Amino acid sequence: DALPIFTLEGLAAARALSLVASTGQVVRHYRLQGESILVLDVSTLPSGLYLLVVEAADGIRTLRVVKQ
Repeated sequence: DALPIFTLEGLAAARALSLVASTGQVVRHYRLQGESILVLDVSTLPSGLYLLVVEAADGIRTLRVVKQ
């Protein structure tokens, strides 16, 4: 079984990160201050599709994440 965490690297330019459920609810929000690595514990979240929204000075990127 996979651990209920995932690691994000290369975040030095990011200012904020949000994990958004398929319902649109923000379930996790992090303000970043130069961290290049962030470990997210998703063990308490239900299985399903989430959007990972990364806000940086050069724009916003959205990634799809599936928790099984």
